[in-house]
This record gives sequence, C-alpha cells and structure tokens, in this order.
Amino acid sequence: PPPPAVFQPHAATLVPTVLSLVEDRYYKITAEALRVSAELARVLRPSPPDPPTFDFAALVAPLFTCVSARLVAQDQDQEVKERAIECVGAVVCRLGDL
Repeated sequence: PPPPAVFQPHAATLVPTVLSLVEDRYYKITAEALRVSAELARVLRPSPPDPPTFDFAALVAPLFTCVSARLVAQDQDQEVKERAIECVGAVVCRLGDL
C-alpha cells in the first residue's frame, strides 16, 4: 500500500466524504466506510509516527463522533457493529491522546 504521506494532503477532503458514507442506509456501504475510517486513522497518525507535516487535529473529533455513534447504535447489521468496534479501536489507539 502507498505510504500515509500520499493521502495526508487529501485528508481534509477524504474524511468528511467517508464519514458521510458511514451514515448511509445500506449496511454494506456503511461497513466499508467504517473500514476505510479505520484506515484513515492510520493515515492521520501512522505508526511509527512520521514527523507531522499537516494539522490533523481538527479531523479527529468528527471522526470519533461519527464512528462512536455507530458503535452504540442498537439497530444495525452485525457486520456494521463489528466494523464499528474495529474502527473505534483504531481511532482510540492512534488518536486517543488528542
């Protein structure tokens, strides 16, 4: 896969677009958007961390809010629930200190 630095300049465009798909009514789209959201957390702050070249702090709160809403929702497909658990784990692991 390409290094995170390839995607980081486009994060301000990618994050809102993907988060809008997390709210989609079709569970397959939602599940894949949650998978991509977990990858975006890895792009925003890779491990080991690269020297910060852009300010991603403004993207963390909307990302966490959106995926945690899917985590606590009761009326959703099992695949969506599993992806939400995976995604919240990635967000907390990578971005939890922000």
